[in-house]
Amino acid sequence: MTIEPVQPVDRLSSRSPGTRAMQTRERIVEMTAALLREVRFKELTTAMVTQRLGLTPPAFYRYFADLNEALLACADGMRHDVDGLADAVNAGTWRGRRAREAAAHLIDAFVDFWSRHGALHRVIDLLADEGDDRFVALRRQMFEPVTAALAPVTSSVGGRDPVIAAGIVVATLVHVTTRESGFVASGIAREDLREHLAEHVAAAVTGSRR
Repeated sequence: MTIEPVQPVDRLSSRSPGTRAMQTRERIVEMTAALLREVRFKELTTAMVTQRLGLTPPAFYRYFADLNEALLACADGMRHDVDGLADAVNAGTWRGRRAREAAAHLIDAFVDFWSRHGALHRVIDLLADEGDDRFVALRRQMFEPVTAALAPVTSSVGGRDPVIAAGIVVATLVHVTTRESGFVASGIAREDLREHLAEHVAAAVTGSRR
């Protein structure tokens, strides 16, 4: 299953919304994403979104069938920023000592990504775990551009498959950077964590610990 961007539709007319309607739809998407950073997902309602925007409750359903559909629209912006992570890979030099520097730059890009999208990503995980096929596919596909960018520069030393090796690197980056606050809470300095992660990523990409 491939998740395509949510296409704007005026559900009352079944046509693409006009300029003003598109602006309203975008405000709903932005407010939905913003509220995810303020309240628990289980507490978030469509009425809360429209109330914050000064809209009537039915306005939400003019553009989205339910809250989950609005969340998929929020994810369109998230996926756009994933392309920025891939750009961070392509901007680096993944050979020799420069690989450590490239890894550090990529880690910084991931941390910045989570500052904008961490709350939404947690909800995507939750809905995927609950069995919504749309979010299962979204989670699976989300970081494919980063894996695709890393694979060509990942060493095949020892007969490794570069795509698999790149996928493991990306999974490690996602897992560690999303949980950075947990490491810090346990007494690990943020700088030490990022330094060790950069060394691990550089070694995994180059196939060398030197």
